Order: sequence, then structure tokens, then C-alpha cells
Amino acid sequence: MNERQQIVEEPRGEEPRGEEPRDEEPRNEKPRDEETRGEKTHGGVALSPFAPPTFPPLKQIVGIEARVAALALRYRQRYDLLALSFAKGSTCAALFTRSSAPAAPIVWSRQAINANPYARALLINAGQANAMSGTKGERALKVARDKLAEIRALERNEVLIASTGVIGEPPDGDKIARALPELFRQEPCGWLDAATAITTTDSYPKGAGASCYIEGTPIEISAIAKGSGMIAPNMATMLAVVATDAKLEPETLREILRETNESSFNSITIDGDTSTNDMVLAVASGAKEHRRVASRKDAHARTFVEAFANVMQNLARQIAMDGEGIGKFITVRTRNASSRELARKIGLSILSSPLVKIALAYDDPNWGRIVMAMGKTEVEIDWQKVVIAFGENSEHVVFAKGEPIEQNERSEKELAKEMAKPRLTLNIDLRAGDAPLSEVWGCDLTHENLRINGEYRS
Repeated sequence: MNERQQIVEEPRGEEPRGEEPRDEEPRNEKPRDEETRGEKTHGGVALSPFAPPTFPPLKQIVGIEARVAALALRYRQRYDLLALSFAKGSTCAALFTRSSAPAAPIVWSRQAINANPYARALLINAGQANAMSGTKGERALKVARDKLAEIRALERNEVLIASTGVIGEPPDGDKIARALPELFRQEPCGWLDAATAITTTDSYPKGAGASCYIEGTPIEISAIAKGSGMIAPNMATMLAVVATDAKLEPETLREILRETNESSFNSITIDGDTSTNDMVLAVASGAKEHRRVASRKDAHARTFVEAFANVMQNLARQIAMDGEGIGKFITVRTRNASSRELARKIGLSILSSPLVKIALAYDDPNWGRIVMAMGKTEVEIDWQKVVIAFGENSEHVVFAKGEPIEQNERSEKELAKEMAKPRLTLNIDLRAGDAPLSEVWGCDLTHENLRINGEYRS
């Protein structure tokens, strides 16, 4: 990491705890100490054991403002509507779900940003996905979008919309529209409230930030995300907003977003399901005075791209650490593949397998299920070369040279201790090429996951 680059990281280490300081302007924030572990949140979900103790101290970004409202669209006694405003001239880039069943907000926002990369507003509701919700959903979107455009004196294609929640249910567009005038009379809020407003079955709001320099000018990046279930890489299954005060050309921002997305949101999986509502938006207000970044390869922008990538990976890991009903946070490292894409494909296949996830939930180093998950990718693999091992440094080898590694009494005990850890690392060495190390992140599959999803619509 460049010495001039500061990253607000997510919790790491052996124990599921974090060290982030409290948000500088926490509203309605309660410290997540040991007494709150296991406490049920708004969705009836217990706080993840990997939740950081507090929300990170994200900087406000000049030219970008957030406002929230509690409309009880689905959830009670909490924020459930977020409106973000972008200064004129801000550049925007977005990635959307590749699902063939996209929600109405995805259809609209993709069309709008393709036509105009200088969006001025983003409106997000939590509770209703507004996917496959027919004419009622279309009307709800249009009513809210048009009202926002009217009160902010914007063109329609300057307004982006996102939704998250239950598929088949439209939000109350009229209720949202009635609330917007008062919402924009309020003072802007901090990132904690913004992150909270877009959660559904998340057990905690997610934020990450970084500071860096472009040609000696200090640059800030602040970002929020939501995601806990229906998480599988196909863009990724979540909502995220990454904001910065840097000056970037629209195509440059798109390049950076696409590139960093592959090693972040497209490298997580919780349940193997891709949502109808995936969206990650990057917005650069251009408030800082420096030479505009015309390409991601510009030498003067190198530390910015590094910082941006770190923020994206930070948020992605936080989503994986908040998997519905999570008991273990799992990292799969695949090395020496013939290509980075192949390595990631194998890692994601392992972490998407219910059988693998269940075995790991019960501390079972079942290499047979891991081999199965690798094999179903249909990637050609020389099994005589493959090594499968558990541990941060591959200390516990369970498969090599095409067969299981016999364990003695001591090694069995050590392996059992490793498997019982809340943070588990699985290493796959393909010995088939020199592609860079690929990391993917996910979690185990528990009874609590079944309960959460069984009661989701109740």
C-alpha cells in the first residue's frame, strides 16, 4: 500500500471482531459491543459475529449529499429511503445485474446512465424490490422519479432509481413522492444513516473509505453497501455507492469500476443466487482541483485506483461477513492456475456449493465435496498436481497427488482446531500456470440461514 494512502479497513484477524473507530457524526448509533451480540435486528436477524464494533469514520464528499427518511414502507422505526444528490458536472458509472429478470429500477437506471453519465440524483427504497411487479411497479417508479426530477429541477434521465427487498412487491410510489419535498428541506445526513436506510436482512450497515493523493491534491473516497442474502457473482448481488471528490472522465470511471468489481463484488458468494436488483454506482463530484484523470493507466492516478480497489474489496468482504445466519467467514485462495478467471471460477464454485458450506459449518474438512465442487466447473484439472489444504499458510494438507493425505493423531487434532476457527482459509494449488493468486469470500450454511429465508416475507 502506498504510504500516502489510508484505508478504512473491515475487521480482520483470528477473532470475529473489528477495530474501526466510531463514525464522526453518528446518529442513532449504538456501540456493537459484546452485550449486543446475538441481539435481533430490524429483520429478526442476529448481529453477525463478524460485525465491526462501530461504523467507520467516513468523510463527507464535497458535491455529494445524502438524506434519509423513515416511511415504514416495510420496516418500522428505521430509515428506509435514501436520496443522494450529486453536484452538476459529477461523473457517474454503474454496473447492473446480468439477470434476465431485472427489476424495474434496473431497467430504468441502466437506460438513463447509458444515455447520460452525468446523473444528479439516486433514490433507493428498502423493503420492496419492485421486480416483476407489473404495471403497479412501473407506476411507482415513475411517480417517485418524476417527483424527484420536478422538485430538483432535473431531467428524468438525471435521476437514477434503485430498490431492494421482496421480489414481486412494488414500493408505495405515492408515499415516496409526498415525502420528497420535506426530505429535501432537511439538512444532509452522514454515511451511517445512508447505509442504514438501504439495509434489508443485513445485520449491520456497511461502509468503507480511503484517502489518497492525485498530484499532491488530497482525495477522499467514501462508500456504502448493502447485502446479506441472494449473493452470487453475476455483477454481484447487492447495492453499493462509491463516492469520491476526484475529477474523472466518465469512461475512466467506468474502466476503474469494471476492473475493481471483478476482484471485489464479483468475488463473493453466500447462497449462489443472483438478484434481480444488483447495482453498484460510482460517482465522482470533481470538487478537487487536479488534472482530470483521462485513463485508469495515468501514472498520476495510480494511488487513486489502488485506494478505490481497496474500498471495493473492503465492502465485498463485509457483505460476505454478514451472510444470512453466518457462523464462519470463509476465504478460498486459488493459486497457480492457467488464468485468473479460471482460478476465480473454481473458488466460487467451491464456496457456492451447499454441501461444502454445510460441511464447513460442522467443522468437517470434507475434501471430497471440495473436489466435487471443483469438478462441476468442467474445467480441465490435473488431479495429480492439485494440493488442497486448510490454514492461513496451507498448514493442513488433506489432498495431494490425486489422493487423500493420511492424518496421524497429532495432525488430526491440529486440523480439528483449525476447522473450528470462525475464520477459515481454504487453499487450492492447481500447479497449472502462473496466474496471480485469486481470493473469493463467503460463509457457511446454517440452520439460521434457513429460518431467515423461511420467514423472509412474513
